[in-house]
Amino acid sequence: MKISKVEILNQVQDDNIANEFLNKGTCRTLLRSGFTLIELLVVVLIIGILAAVAVPRYQKAVAKSHIVQVIATLKKISDAQELFYLSNGTYSDTLDNLDVSVLVQTDYYKFSTNTERTYAQALRSPYPNFAFNFQRTSHQRNRGKRWCLAGASNKKANEICQILGPLDGDCLSSCYYIINN
Repeated sequence: MKISKVEILNQVQDDNIANEFLNKGTCRTLLRSGFTLIELLVVVLIIGILAAVAVPRYQKAVAKSHIVQVIATLKKISDAQELFYLSNGTYSDTLDNLDVSVLVQTDYYKFSTNTERTYAQALRSPYPNFAFNFQRTSHQRNRGKRWCLAGASNKKANEICQILGPLDGDCLSSCYYIINN
């Protein structure tokens, strides 16, 4: 396919006219492809604001789900302890003696029991500890109490415990919150 000199000259002339037209700025917006730096910064700013609102809510929901799981597990263990007491006249000092299948340790908590209470020890900060006292414990004042325990300086754990119930006594080194059922 041969291209004539006339066609080449017309193409060059058209290119020169297009370049001159673009240099004047009248058609620059029609040929722009992409976003300006300001547009990109605005989008990043909006995403940042949304993330700043969403991430704390997500973390709170995750913490709440862990707490609900811990309380349910402690209730299972406590109920098994009460059944053990009815059968044997004493509480078990280990989880192995109980007729309950629970994980002794999760990613967030370690469960244990003794003859006075069932306990969940937090393995990660800022989660609080939990203690469920038995109905027939030797400590008259604490019988049947279910506590959420937080260190006095652990602000997040105290916030979690306050959601579950009122403070029981003074909050010196540890704060004991009664869990409302």
